[in-house]
Amino acid sequence: MKQPALALCLKICTVAIALVAAVVLYHILPAGVDACLAEVPASYAWLRTPSKVIILLSSLPCAVALVAFFLICREIGRDNSFCRKNVRRLILIAACAIAGVLFCTAEFLLLFSAGALHPGIALLCIAISLFGVTIAAAAAILSHLVEKACVLREEQDLTI
Repeated sequence: MKQPALALCLKICTVAIALVAAVVLYHILPAGVDACLAEVPASYAWLRTPSKVIILLSSLPCAVALVAFFLICREIGRDNSFCRKNVRRLILIAACAIAGVLFCTAEFLLLFSAGALHPGIALLCIAISLFGVTIAAAAAILSHLVEKACVLREEQDLTI
């Protein structure tokens, strides 16, 4: 696959992931909060607002990471994969993934401390955290490799 076609495919995947993430973060998870809180005593109703705020705040790092990845795809299409901008963008994606893990941990601790942690939510938080740490590690490793490639490319440009 040629670079412009690869970049287009990656951009389409990024938009699709953004749409799915929007549905999950703005519809499915808030409805899940309502469903879980319906199963616990009414004294836990106060958890609805902080839980929904944490879910909405967690959409910010997701959006930033997707925009950064979209911009990386654009550089790939321009045959400029190994540039300093992409190194910074990959570091930003890693930071966003860690922020997502922290939001998920905050939700887990909020529900756990209130005694309203549903086992399904606990498993979901663990899965999201593992996924976030994996994305952060992969992005950090890729940023290191892209930086090394940038250095090699710059050295090669100087010798010509």
